[in-house]
Amino acid sequence: MKTSITKLPRAVRQRLKKVMQKSKDRRHARRAHAILLLHEGYNVSETARLLGAARSAVQEWRKRFEHLGEAGLVPEPAGRRAGEGDR
Repeated sequence: MKTSITKLPRAVRQRLKKVMQKSKDRRHARRAHAILLLHEGYNVSETARLLGAARSAVQEWRKRFEHLGEAGLVPEPAGRRAGEGDR
């Protein structure tokens, strides 16, 4: 199983570093940090331990980043989505 991110353009790395340093949303910063650690060669378990996150969460962040790019790291708002519930 692939555990790290090998191709990460310099511009993307710099944007992720900026998110990590300046974002007011700690969840977004933590996800950006995870992607940078994976790019540096850390595996999912090591990244999870360093960030105090579950391995499954790190795997999900990596998967979302690979499919959606940087937008996949932005946390969704808390609560129900419109149209859910009321059944």
